[in-house]
Formats: sequence, C-alpha cells, structure tokens
Amino acid sequence: MQSADRFSATIRPCQTTRNLGNKESLSFQQVYPSRPPSIPCSSDGRTNSATRPTVVSPFAVPTLGSIRHKHEYAPRFKNLRKAQRGRITVRTGGSTRGSTVEFGQWGLRLVSEGVRLFDKQLKAADGAIAQLIRKAAPGSQLYRRFLLSTPVTRKGVNIRMGKGKGDIENMATRWPTGKVVFEVGGQMHDQVVKEAFKRASRRLPGRWEVIKKGDLPVVGSQEVPEATPRNYLQEMSENPTKRFQALEDSKKEEFVKYRRR
Repeated sequence: MQSADRFSATIRPCQTTRNLGNKESLSFQQVYPSRPPSIPCSSDGRTNSATRPTVVSPFAVPTLGSIRHKHEYAPRFKNLRKAQRGRITVRTGGSTRGSTVEFGQWGLRLVSEGVRLFDKQLKAADGAIAQLIRKAAPGSQLYRRFLLSTPVTRKGVNIRMGKGKGDIENMATRWPTGKVVFEVGGQMHDQVVKEAFKRASRRLPGRWEVIKKGDLPVVGSQEVPEATPRNYLQEMSENPTKRFQALEDSKKEEFVKYRRR
C-alpha cells in the first residue's frame, strides 16, 4: 500500500494537469494562480526531464554590450598560426605611444626591461585589481590596454626532438619598457589604487610603477616633454617644394578640364 500511495502521489500533478485540459474543468490559473505552466507528462504519467520548463532570470542573461565590450584573453577561433618566441621591442626611435594614461585616472606602467606577459598572469592581476576596487569604490572602471596576439606552444616531457612544433598552450604579448598595461577610473582614494596595483604587480614579472593622468610620457625609463603636434600641411603650403606645388596646381580647374576628369 505504501508503494502504491507513493506512486499515486508522484503522478497526481500530471493527472491534474490532464483533467484541467478538459472544457468542463476549471482553468489552470484558477486552480494554481501562482504556479508556472503545466509540466508535460509521458504516457505512463511521469514527467519528462527534457521537456520540463526552465525558469531563467532576466538578470542572469548577459547584455549585448557586456558581450561586445568584454576583454578576451584568448581568441575565439583556435585556428591560429604558430609563432616563434621573438624579442621584446626596444624603442630606440623615441616612441612614447602607450606610456601615458588615456582613459582613466591612474595607470600601471612597466619600469624594468621588456617582458613577456602571459594570459594566466594577466588574469590573476586583473582579478586582484577588480576584487579590491569593486568593494572599495562601486561603479569604478578597469581598463585593459593589452592584446594577447602571440600563441605560445609547448611539448610534453620526455618527447623526442623534431616532429614539428607543439600544441598551443596559452597566449602571450610582448610588453616593452614604459608602457601602461592597466588603467583605473572612478571616485576612489589614491591609497586604494596603490594597493590594488601593488597586488597586481606581485602577479606580474618585472617592476611596475603607478602613474596619474597628466604625467609626462617616457622613452624607455626617461621622462620626456610631451610633443606638440605639427601641421605639416600648413608648413608645406608656406614653403612648398617643387613636387608639392605641382600637386596643388593639378587641382586647378583648367588642368582638370584638360585631363577630362
């Protein structure tokens, strides 16, 4: 009797759902006003797990903006061309690109010689910064100014030489001296930013420094004054060369009609 009662209690919701489908019976909302729609049942009265409805919270669904603007530590498509180890760029030409804060108020800049940064290291540093600023300053933003574009291959232990390169294990990027890797923006105290970047620098190779927006750019480890933009077109118009003057004359109306353009 106990097993029969137990089986009847199991199929009772499905039998009730079937009876509610008749025209003479009450509607489902009148009997169960606060329950979800009926659960489909099989021929023997048992529920089917494949057809059981799943209630999805709207807050659990990622928005289009979060998917589009999230940072990727590895490319979506794994059909990559394997790369050699290479060397870290040494900026001998005086380039200051990427050495100042552009998006936030504070930045983390490399001071020592160039290093290779791997995805696991950057993920650990990213998590350390986000964990602290999320609690101390809600609404703050973390900017990631790197792109992992160099695949790193690896062969297993005790494998003979030859037979091609190994499989791609992780991704890396070559980071030269004086380049900013992370930036933070928002309303927060300076000590919070310094502590967050201190935790991140422990998880990254090399020596790092904290800079603010408005600090001078660097070439290597030497600060240089910010270069003023030059208007080369205006300078060339004031003192044109023979080639530039011929180019300007070709835009005149009589020359255009002669060329029938």
